[in-house]
Amino acid sequence: MKSDLQYAIERNVATNRRAVENYNLLRQQEQNLDAEEQHLVLNSEYLSNN
Repeated sequence: MKSDLQYAIERNVATNRRAVENYNLLRQQEQNLDAEEQHLVLNSEYLSNN
């Protein structure tokens, strides 16, 4: 039989895993936005030079 402490630890571990997953997703989205921004800047520069 699990103790209250064991349940609390398991909940904490699950929460931490979700937090890490969310952090990794946000980092990926940030990288995607950076790439999109670079693409838009290059397009803007190209259009302004033509």
